[in-house]
Amino acid sequence: NYQVQGGLTQTFQANVPPTASFTNPATNYDRLKFTIDSGNNPSDTLFAIALSDDNFITTRYIQNDNSVGLTLGSEDWQTYSNWGGSSGEYVRTLSANTTYKIKVKAKGGNFTESGYGPVASATTSTPSLTFGISSTSLTFDNLNSGNSYTDSAKSTTLTTSTNSYNGYTIYGRDTAPLTLASNTIADYTSPNSA
Repeated sequence: NYQVQGGLTQTFQANVPPTASFTNPATNYDRLKFTIDSGNNPSDTLFAIALSDDNFITTRYIQNDNSVGLTLGSEDWQTYSNWGGSSGEYVRTLSANTTYKIKVKAKGGNFTESGYGPVASATTSTPSLTFGISSTSLTFDNLNSGNSYTDSAKSTTLTTSTNSYNGYTIYGRDTAPLTLASNTIADYTSPNSA
């Protein structure tokens, strides 16, 4: 219907959405941020978002849970506010170091679907973890009040950063027997001493 664009049907057509914003503000490797434009459509207008990593030779769709799927179901058409409004949302489950393109279409009821608006693109990053070690910068002033201990003159600080969305965990382990007051961790090479 939207290609014919004649007669009464054309007067009910949803406006074609303008270019969506598509970015990677946090250098993520598995998600990108999109913000659609309502295109001056009424607040009950529904929008669908197509996504591709091969210039739309293969088209996938952003699902209502912000994952990516091969089919566009009726539940994947959402209002401007359900797609995050002016704050936008993140599409998840993407591949690292890949350029993706999106385009948006709108509908306001039966037989009122617009064509797709202009294409926007963004690229996911490569996963990264960096670290640096500096010595003699950390002291242990009070490990356990009431117990005596000897503070080593050698100490280290590990500084790290990553673009992992859920962060990371660092484990430290003794490389020699550790004695604190009368307690000694003798099995310093075992996982239990971590």
